Amino acid sequence: APKFSPVKIADPRLHEQINDLRKENIRYRSEIEEIHQKIESSDNVQKNYEKLQHSYKYQALELERLQKKESVSVQKDARIRELVLELNEKSLQTEELTIFQDENKRLLNTLMQYKA
Repeated sequence: APKFSPVKIADPRLHEQINDLRKENIRYRSEIEEIHQKIESSDNVQKNYEKLQHSYKYQALELERLQKKESVSVQKDARIRELVLELNEKSLQTEELTIFQDENKRLLNTLMQYKA
Protein backbone atom coordinates (compact mmCIF):
# COMPACT_ATOMS: atom_id res chain seq x y z
CA ALA A 1 0.00 0.00 0.00
CA PRO A 2 1.44 3.35 -1.04
CA LYS A 3 1.99 5.87 1.72
CA PHE A 4 0.75 9.41 1.18
CA SER A 5 2.93 12.02 2.68
CA PRO A 6 1.46 15.44 3.44
CA VAL A 7 1.91 17.85 0.59
CA LYS A 8 4.69 20.24 1.28
CA ILE A 9 3.97 23.74 0.13
CA ALA A 10 7.03 25.08 -1.57
CA ASP A 11 5.69 28.57 -2.13
CA PRO A 12 5.67 30.52 1.18
CA ARG A 13 3.13 32.99 -0.33
CA LEU A 14 0.63 30.13 -0.75
CA HIS A 15 1.30 29.13 2.84
CA GLU A 16 0.59 32.73 3.94
CA GLN A 17 -2.62 32.83 1.88
CA ILE A 18 -3.80 29.57 3.45
CA ASN A 19 -3.10 30.96 6.93
CA ASP A 20 -4.90 34.19 6.06
CA LEU A 21 -7.89 32.16 4.80
CA ARG A 22 -7.87 30.12 8.02
CA LYS A 23 -7.86 33.32 10.11
CA GLU A 24 -10.66 34.77 7.98
CA ASN A 25 -12.61 31.53 8.36
CA ILE A 26 -12.21 31.69 12.16
CA ARG A 27 -13.30 35.36 12.16
CA TYR A 28 -16.38 34.56 10.04
CA ARG A 29 -17.28 31.66 12.31
CA SER A 30 -17.12 33.86 15.40
CA GLU A 31 -19.18 36.57 13.67
CA ILE A 32 -21.78 33.94 12.72
CA GLU A 33 -21.77 32.67 16.33
CA GLU A 34 -22.35 36.26 17.57
CA ILE A 35 -25.24 36.65 15.11
CA HIS A 36 -26.72 33.35 16.31
CA GLN A 37 -26.48 34.55 19.90
CA LYS A 38 -28.15 37.84 18.97
CA ILE A 39 -30.94 35.94 17.21
CA GLU A 40 -31.36 33.67 20.23
CA SER A 41 -31.39 36.71 22.52
CA SER A 42 -33.92 38.38 20.23
CA ASP A 43 -36.07 35.22 20.35
CA ASN A 44 -35.91 35.32 24.15
CA VAL A 45 -36.93 38.97 24.13
CA GLN A 46 -39.84 38.09 21.83
CA LYS A 47 -40.88 35.19 24.10
CA ASN A 48 -40.67 37.43 27.17
CA TYR A 49 -42.71 40.08 25.35
CA GLU A 50 -45.36 37.47 24.48
CA LYS A 51 -45.40 36.25 28.10
CA LEU A 52 -45.85 39.83 29.31
CA GLN A 53 -48.59 40.41 26.75
CA HIS A 54 -50.38 37.24 27.89
CA SER A 55 -49.97 38.30 31.53
CA TYR A 56 -51.31 41.78 30.68
CA LYS A 57 -54.37 40.27 28.93
CA TYR A 58 -55.00 38.00 31.92
CA GLN A 59 -54.72 40.94 34.34
CA ALA A 60 -57.04 43.04 32.18
CA LEU A 61 -59.63 40.23 32.21
CA GLU A 62 -59.21 39.82 35.97
CA LEU A 63 -59.65 43.58 36.46
CA GLU A 64 -62.78 43.54 34.28
CA ARG A 65 -64.16 40.62 36.30
CA LEU A 66 -63.49 42.42 39.59
CA GLN A 67 -65.08 45.62 38.26
CA LYS A 68 -68.21 43.68 37.26
CA LYS A 69 -68.27 42.09 40.71
CA GLU A 70 -67.88 45.55 42.32
CA SER A 71 -70.62 46.95 40.08
CA VAL A 72 -72.96 44.13 41.13
CA SER A 73 -72.00 44.75 44.75
CA VAL A 74 -72.74 48.49 44.38
CA GLN A 75 -76.10 47.65 42.77
CA LYS A 76 -76.89 45.23 45.60
CA ASP A 77 -75.95 47.86 48.20
CA ALA A 78 -78.21 50.39 46.49
CA ARG A 79 -81.07 47.85 46.40
CA ILE A 80 -80.53 47.07 50.09
CA ARG A 81 -80.75 50.81 50.91
CA GLU A 82 -83.96 51.03 48.86
CA LEU A 83 -85.42 48.05 50.73
CA VAL A 84 -84.44 49.52 54.12
CA LEU A 85 -86.14 52.81 53.19
CA GLU A 86 -89.23 50.89 52.03
CA LEU A 87 -89.23 48.91 55.26
CA ASN A 88 -88.93 52.10 57.37
CA GLU A 89 -91.77 53.66 55.42
CA LYS A 90 -93.98 50.56 55.92
CA SER A 91 -93.04 50.51 59.59
CA LEU A 92 -94.18 54.15 59.93
CA GLN A 93 -97.40 53.36 58.05
CA THR A 94 -97.99 50.38 60.33
CA GLU A 95 -97.48 52.59 63.40
CA GLU A 96 -99.85 55.15 61.95
CA LEU A 97 -102.39 52.41 61.19
CA THR A 98 -102.11 51.08 64.76
CA ILE A 99 -102.63 54.60 66.15
CA PHE A 100 -105.76 55.05 63.98
CA GLN A 101 -107.08 51.60 64.96
CA ASP A 102 -106.58 52.38 68.66
CA GLU A 103 -108.21 55.79 68.18
CA ASN A 104 -111.16 54.18 66.35
CA LYS A 105 -111.62 51.58 69.13
CA ARG A 106 -111.59 54.35 71.73
CA LEU A 107 -114.08 56.42 69.75
CA LEU A 108 -116.27 53.35 69.18
CA ASN A 109 -116.23 52.57 72.91
CA THR A 110 -117.11 56.20 73.70
CA LEU A 111 -119.93 56.06 71.13
CA MET A 112 -121.22 52.80 72.63
CA GLN A 113 -121.21 54.38 76.11
CA TYR A 114 -123.27 57.34 74.87
CA LYS A 115 -125.75 55.01 73.17
CA ALA A 116 -126.07 52.80 76.20
